[in-house]
Amino acid sequence: MTRVLVCTPTYNEADNISELLHRVREALPDADILVLDDNSPDGTADVAEKEGAEVGFVEVLRRPVKRGLGDAYRAGFAVALARDYDIVVPEALLQHSKQTQQLFNLVMGLIAGISLLVGGIGIMNIMLASVLEQTREIGVRRAVGARRADIRFQFLVTAFSLALLGGLLGVALGLAIARGVAAYADWPTVVTGTSIALSLGVSIAVGVASGLYPAVRAARLDPIEALHAE
Repeated sequence: MTRVLVCTPTYNEADNISELLHRVREALPDADILVLDDNSPDGTADVAEKEGAEVGFVEVLRRPVKRGLGDAYRAGFAVALARDYDIVVPEALLQHSKQTQQLFNLVMGLIAGISLLVGGIGIMNIMLASVLEQTREIGVRRAVGARRADIRFQFLVTAFSLALLGGLLGVALGLAIARGVAAYADWPTVVTGTSIALSLGVSIAVGVASGLYPAVRAARLDPIEALHAE
């Protein structure tokens, strides 16, 4: 049998205890209800007994409980536990849920950071290889009048294109996974436009930052040495 503990506040709540007990009965028709009351002359105990609930009395101070449950209600919990009542404190469950969510966010943030680092290193290596392969082309462009800024802009555009393409592929993969989870596990998933724009922005920023060093290195190549490169 399900056992439910109801703690009444220290101010007059006789008008609402009946409605509260009705709601408990509707949700748990077979529940064994224990009402803890402060034995004040507000009629709460009488109303609870008329509703078929067991009434227990605890000594409390004559002031409203603004925050927390108070020492008297903690004593009432001890009485309820001794009578084999199960007590669930929603605030404790909510706090535990928040801690779990914070830990999950931290782990996912670390994974995302490592992924960005690996992606940035990959783009930088690709761009350095591209500079090495196009050394002679860079020398020809510089010989016919191209400025260092033009060479630097060329490789930055290449890095931007790689990052944009990777970001679009990542967004498409994320949308597909979200749809798959929603269809397989019957969990509602929401992908907002803000999250898509943020992911693309971060991808482009990492790509351009990773391609900056190869672009500067290409722009600083000596034209004569670049023309003699094989």
